[in-house]
Amino acid sequence: MTEGVSKMEYRGFEYTIVQGIARHMWRWSALIADGTVAGQSHTRAAAVAAAEKAINRALAIKKVRLVPPETGPHSEERHGLLIDPPGAAID
Repeated sequence: MTEGVSKMEYRGFEYTIVQGIARHMWRWSALIADGTVAGQSHTRAAAVAAAEKAINRALAIKKVRLVPPETGPHSEERHGLLIDPPGAAID
């Protein structure tokens, strides 16, 4: 492995940290399901954090799902709605 290059793994995804040519510049890239995301940071620690955050964002997108609204005898009360049952007298 080349000096200044770190291949790492986080939550099952591979990412790379490379020391840039400019002083205090670190480049990172992460290989995720949709392709590669990349960026740069001023410190190595910041580059690691940015790569791991990109992986977390990629995983969070997969976890989002729609949840159907609750149905049941008391679901209206939880949402602040009071609905009279059928046949109830209205004042």
